[in-house]
Amino acid sequence: MTELLVRKINKAKWQEVHDLDPGEMPADPVTSDLRTTDNRLSLWAVPSDDPASIEQVVIAMCTTFDSLCTVDFVCLEKNDFDNQGVQIRHSPGETHITDLQETHRDAVRLDLVRLGKFADIVKKAVDLDRVTRFTKSKVKNIILSAIHTNRLAVSELKEHVKKEIEK
Repeated sequence: MTELLVRKINKAKWQEVHDLDPGEMPADPVTSDLRTTDNRLSLWAVPSDDPASIEQVVIAMCTTFDSLCTVDFVCLEKNDFDNQGVQIRHSPGETHITDLQETHRDAVRLDLVRLGKFADIVKKAVDLDRVTRFTKSKVKNIILSAIHTNRLAVSELKEHVKKEIEK
């Protein structure tokens, strides 16, 4: 089985009806959800697309959250990137959860053509309903569980998230 990769997106933006012709890719989800840094996009590897596996991505990313909110994660197959010539490389993830740092990946050497291919892969996955939504309260509970099991310290969270967790 191919490696599965997860990226945080806004599902609604990928599903909106646009005044474009069938098959045309709207720019809004691409420019909001696929914003690159150094021609890279961040992804997280998971063993399966079940919610428990994707919760690990929530835990890994929560230390970068400015606030708690409902989040959508799209599950993508690495083979789709390989088939489209989009390179995926291991890179240590920016997370305080040390056992998850090695599950981070980057799509690298992205140019406009490869970014378009990346967008096509995401759109296909959204259309196939390979998106898992975590409500704000579920995200809070996942973070609280990580704190209670000593995987995460409250001090590692941003101030606004700390306040929301303590409510």
